[in-house]
Amino acid sequence: MDVVRLRGLRVSKRILLYLMGISLLAFLLVISCASNKVEKIDDLSDELLYSQGMERMEKEDWDEAIDNFTKLERYFPRSPHLEEARLAKADAHFNKGGISGYIEALAEYQAFQSFYPSISRLDYVQFQISMCYFKQMYSYDRDPTYTMQAYQAFNTFLEKYPQSSLREEGLKRFNECKNRLARHEFSVGEYYFKRKAYLPAIQRLRSVLKEYPNSIWQDEVYYFLAEALWQLGNHNEAAIYFRKLIEEFPNNQWVAEAKERLASLKKEEETKPPIS
Repeated sequence: MDVVRLRGLRVSKRILLYLMGISLLAFLLVISCASNKVEKIDDLSDELLYSQGMERMEKEDWDEAIDNFTKLERYFPRSPHLEEARLAKADAHFNKGGISGYIEALAEYQAFQSFYPSISRLDYVQFQISMCYFKQMYSYDRDPTYTMQAYQAFNTFLEKYPQSSLREEGLKRFNECKNRLARHEFSVGEYYFKRKAYLPAIQRLRSVLKEYPNSIWQDEVYYFLAEALWQLGNHNEAAIYFRKLIEEFPNNQWVAEAKERLASLKKEEETKPPIS
């Protein structure tokens, strides 16, 4: 048997040839796989990826749609379909839903806003940014961060796009956010009031009137603010809010009590000795 010395080892030529053959075969397999991968990419077109992505959108197959639009964005950065694909990708993430879906959608919409700052559909993009926050809002008694972000985003939408066809829906959502924030702040004020901590209660209740005017909690804020002021002896200032309650909400459950307070204040003033 022919023997070859390899770094001090005795190896037969037959075994050496066998090992070389295996190495060559492995190399050819790697080359083949790489060329097949290139072929698959070369077979794609931006038109095909876009049309397939839109078909997936119609079928509500959000993950496949996202995959198509991502490939179009990666391999065809100059495609005439790129703008539509990027917006559709954001929509797919939003429609997929869930916390991760809304986070991904928000990032995509904001990136789109930066890349295409002058297109005609920016009102829709800002509306969707607002909705990404809106969809993540908690109830009024929990962390209001997302509610505040949605409130601010919808406010931006309403200010920048007053003629948008989405304005009515945007205003509705804006008011929902405002009422939830007002309820959050009011609940804190009410908490202090019930514990007779009138100064912090007044601070919170004033904040509701200033930051969230005309919320659905306006009547209750008037009453608790007036009563807190009354309890601290600020009867004249309390009377301002009792009158507002009576004038703006004549059917409110506390109107009778407000009238009693005003009558009591009038009697106090009538019984005051004249200033000499």
